[in-house]
Amino acid sequence: MDPVIWNPLLPSAILTLLGGALGALTLAAAWRARRSLPLWANLCAVGLRGIALVCALVLIARPETVKIEQREHRPALLIAIDASQSLRLKDSEGGATRAEECQQALAALITAASNHGWEVQAYDLGARAETRHPSDVNVRADAPVSALGEGLAQAAGQRSAYGAAILISDGCVNLGRALPEAAALLRERGVPLFAIMPGRVHPAPPDARLSEASLRLEAESTAGLESTPPRAGQALLIEARAQLAKGGPDLNGPLADTFARLKVLGPPPRGSSGAAPAWEFVEVDALRHRLHTAPAWTPIKLKFTPPSAGIYRLRLSVDPMSSETQLANNAAYLSVEVLPPRRRVVYANSRLGHAFRWMKPLLNSETGGHVEFIPDFVKPEGGDEAWPIEAALGAWLREGSASGAEGGTLIWEDPAPQHLSRDLQMRLRAGIETGDWSVIWILNGPTEPLVKALAGTPLEDLFLFKELSPSKAESAQQPEAVASQPAAAEHPATQWAFGSSAPQDPWVPLGPAYSWINFDVPRANTQVLLKAGARPLLCVGKVGQGRVGLLGNGETWRWLMAEPVRGERSAADMAREFWRRFVAWAASAPAAEEPPVRLFLPRDRWELGEPIQARVTVRGLSDAESPRFEYALAPWNEGHSAERPAQWNLLHADAAGTRIGLQESTGRRVLTGRLNPPRGAGEWLIWVRAIGADNRELGFDRGFAEVEGSELEERSISPDKAALQAAVQAAAPGGRLLPPSAEEVQRLIEDLEPYFKPEIVSKEERRWAFSPGALGALLALALCVDIWLRRG
Repeated sequence: MDPVIWNPLLPSAILTLLGGALGALTLAAAWRARRSLPLWANLCAVGLRGIALVCALVLIARPETVKIEQREHRPALLIAIDASQSLRLKDSEGGATRAEECQQALAALITAASNHGWEVQAYDLGARAETRHPSDVNVRADAPVSALGEGLAQAAGQRSAYGAAILISDGCVNLGRALPEAAALLRERGVPLFAIMPGRVHPAPPDARLSEASLRLEAESTAGLESTPPRAGQALLIEARAQLAKGGPDLNGPLADTFARLKVLGPPPRGSSGAAPAWEFVEVDALRHRLHTAPAWTPIKLKFTPPSAGIYRLRLSVDPMSSETQLANNAAYLSVEVLPPRRRVVYANSRLGHAFRWMKPLLNSETGGHVEFIPDFVKPEGGDEAWPIEAALGAWLREGSASGAEGGTLIWEDPAPQHLSRDLQMRLRAGIETGDWSVIWILNGPTEPLVKALAGTPLEDLFLFKELSPSKAESAQQPEAVASQPAAAEHPATQWAFGSSAPQDPWVPLGPAYSWINFDVPRANTQVLLKAGARPLLCVGKVGQGRVGLLGNGETWRWLMAEPVRGERSAADMAREFWRRFVAWAASAPAAEEPPVRLFLPRDRWELGEPIQARVTVRGLSDAESPRFEYALAPWNEGHSAERPAQWNLLHADAAGTRIGLQESTGRRVLTGRLNPPRGAGEWLIWVRAIGADNRELGFDRGFAEVEGSELEERSISPDKAALQAAVQAAAPGGRLLPPSAEEVQRLIEDLEPYFKPEIVSKEERRWAFSPGALGALLALALCVDIWLRRG
């Protein structure tokens, strides 16, 4: 039976005096009423007043029953794991990374907590505290930067009762709140902090800064790859400046000699699915350098020839010859997308003229590779030997290319197809139909001889016009203007010459753009890109999968000699740009092999938090089709981001972005938009795909972007033991700093047991011994009956 205690509203003495006084008044009232009331009524009135008096006194005294319950309470264990990329570093050559050391300690902690029945609350400390499953033993180490102090404070605030807190971190990267400030919150709650620090403390290393790292083709004199993207098989030159910073330890004696090393990662397989292999950097070049102390610097130049197409990640570092000394800030990263090998280019001229000697240096410098020139206007002596184009082109078609490049482009000025045997004409025709070869005709004079030579041959329908109007050289005149067709503004061969606001005429400053040819009815699939007055000047078409081009005026040497118009691009620059684009278009892969979706970024470096601008095109659509574009961002994690992303975001057009419907011959849609900025600094892969109206994926493409602003550079950095020790001291007494060894972790488990002993908590519950409502009702009833008796 539960005990009863009294909890009166008034002190006991006052309550006794009040009860006695009310009892005396009750008796006095009964004595006075003995003559006016019958005896039985007087006795009933005394009894009713006594009942009312007792009920009133009980309500004032408040009798309560007390029930005491005891419960067992166990505090939780807080485990906070650093997620910064500094845990990927190794403190010894060939040893385990700091993340691997942390995983061993974490696995032992989770196993011990499970055996002891402790409740575990685990968090990853990256940019913020993120909850993780208590049984997860993986260490992410994927955050470019980490807010350790802020994350620890957030994790500690998620729950009020913790027995102890464990921080697993090297303390290298911490943004925002300091660790001791966050640990002070644990002191207020009486929670000790234990810190497990992986790695080992190194002496302060010398600082060997690398700056102005750049990539360029070895054959080019200008730095950068903006104008000429590299292709497989072309040598790349990696350049940078290296120096020893002032104020740090010096590299003395033989240590001043360093190795500049270039290591390459990738490329990941395009369109791979499933788990990607573990990619490793492979050293491809090294060169000995002696570093100078700032402000002097040492030029670093290393070479690399990409063997295949894809995205490469390059790591340039300066390492000491002695393995006992390390360098800080001694690594720089570069990434480059390498295109497939360009198809071979053959330039043949069947009529001696000025253009041949001007075109040879122009094409060799602008097409990104060697061009074979065939002087087909001079036949070897003897009369029985074949024409030069028959011998050279025949070898290419029969034997292939020594460099391994597939297919090619034939640029034939004043063509003489009769110089080719019928067998070679059939081989060339077959290559054009399959898309392996392309042909560009350049005509400088009357076309009747060419039409007669093509009649009845396998190359007959490669000419882009069915009929020709008679034309003579004497009828040529200077055109007043060169008009562009709508398709020219978006065609790969000529779109460079037109702005986005209004079509511009790129050929006006070229001056002597004579047109010798009057075309009449074009063949099917023929586009007229540029006209000289009413006469087609530049036309393109296709036969099967191959490309065919026709230039009605090939006197490029005149363009190169023309005087530039003030305020406009020079004729020579425009001629070079035209030939570079036109030949690149003709020498690229056939349409069936081109990716249907292409991603174009205006630059590859962005600031942290800056939206990334993108231009996406998709081809092969009708005018009625309007796809949607989606994008995804994946951090470049040593090749693992080669996996296709699972989550995609809708790419919306920006303020100036529009979907553009092009001619039916191209059938492309173009969208310019902005991608949300990546969540952190570092290197990112950008995936873009197009989805049709039937939710079918039309294709995808990838691009690369480097986001600057990271606080973490790869360096031989020591764990911040001082910051971790200060955090341990700022928390409640009892914590300590320890390495992640098995012995120390086992000793930590033993030290944690006193903090997780069950705590007995007593809970007292009080209730009225009597119902206040019933007592009040009885009191009211007694008084009402008493009044009735006295009046009756």
